[in-house]
Amino acid sequence: VIDVAAFTKAGKTPPAGKKYKVLVGHHHLVFDQQHVTGKDILQKAGITPLECYWLYQKLHGCDFEKIDLTERVDLAKPGIEHFVVKPTEVFHYFV
Repeated sequence: VIDVAAFTKAGKTPPAGKKYKVLVGHHHLVFDQQHVTGKDILQKAGITPLECYWLYQKLHGCDFEKIDLTERVDLAKPGIEHFVVKPTEVFHYFV
C-alpha cells in the first residue's frame, strides 16, 4: 500500500498501479485503483448526501483545489498531500 502523503513529503512520485492510502478529513482510506472520482472518495469516506459536500485536494506548495463528483483524480500524481471535505455553501435570496 502506497502512502501518498509520505511520498509527497519525501518529494517522490508514487508508483503507478498499486493500492493507495490517502487522508480524507481525519480518516485514512485505501483505494485499490490509481484513478478515482470525487464521488468514489466521498462514498468511501461515508459522506452522504454527496450533493451537500464539496471535496478539495491539497497539493504540495499550492492552495486547495476543488474536485467535482465526476472529476477523475490520479492518486499517483506527485504532490497530493490530503483531501478535505466541507459542507456546500448555500445562499438564500429573498425578493
